[in-house]
Amino acid sequence: MVHSVDRSFCESRCNELGVCFSAHGKFVCYCDNGGSGGSCGVEPTTLDAEAAPLYTVEVLLRIALGLCAAAMLVMVVLFLAKKYRKERRRIGKDKKS
Repeated sequence: MVHSVDRSFCESRCNELGVCFSAHGKFVCYCDNGGSGGSCGVEPTTLDAEAAPLYTVEVLLRIALGLCAAAMLVMVVLFLAKKYRKERRRIGKDKKS
């Protein structure tokens, strides 16, 4: 005999996307989309492969090189600014003399 029962008897409550029936001592979901069995909706999947690392060695190397280049650029700009200041002071002293 087949009759509907509370969803709590079926796997994952039929994901709230179907009706749970008891058929010969087994509980089966009859899904709203016309399918049956399982738990209606998307089945959970597991990945066998390990998750990819957030950053690869190549990406980390590029980031490190970019940071080094930026630091060197800042140092060159600061050096040139200091040299320019020193030259301006020297020219100012020469004009006063």
